[in-house]
Amino acid sequence: FFRGFLYPLHHIILIWYACFIESRLISDGWETATIAFFLCATAHILFTLLGYNKIKGKEHTGVRTVMDIVNLFLMLLSLCLVHSPDSDVVKVLAILYALVLFFLNNRRILVKSKGAGTYYVSVKTTVLVLSIVYSFDPAQYVISILLFLLAILGTTLGFIFRTKAFRLYGLILSFISIGKLVLVDIRYSYLMTRALSFLVCG
Repeated sequence: FFRGFLYPLHHIILIWYACFIESRLISDGWETATIAFFLCATAHILFTLLGYNKIKGKEHTGVRTVMDIVNLFLMLLSLCLVHSPDSDVVKVLAILYALVLFFLNNRRILVKSKGAGTYYVSVKTTVLVLSIVYSFDPAQYVISILLFLLAILGTTLGFIFRTKAFRLYGLILSFISIGKLVLVDIRYSYLMTRALSFLVCG
């Protein structure tokens, strides 16, 4: 158990600490931290795609747990880099890595975790899309429209795959997006217009 649990973590920690020690030796630490992220993320993606969570052909729970935790940590780091103003190249690479990391284990989670996994995948997809869009500083109504499109997508997937969780999440997201668009984003000059918008929102 401990061999399977610690082996992939050992590789990633080695890469991380090697880059961390290097960052202590040079002045521009943020560049090394960025390189460290891309190295760790690349190693993690390769481990996952090559079936590193399996020992003797069977999936190992300990390895899978560690790799899921590492994946979550790298997802959060990728979102931080998406909002980095230092370099457009870093931003584009961070967006690409974030897309890969966010969708890397979705299929397994959807197959094995059923309802809870569906909600988790839906929420993290929404967070990913919003984080990427917010990095370009859009108008607020664009966010509302985007949320509504995600709600339509979730509801459609729920009907196609007969998944209640997708349909419910799409319904909740549609309430939030329409409410935000009509009640917050759009400005009204007349009371009657506001009342009519409330009726349309309802």
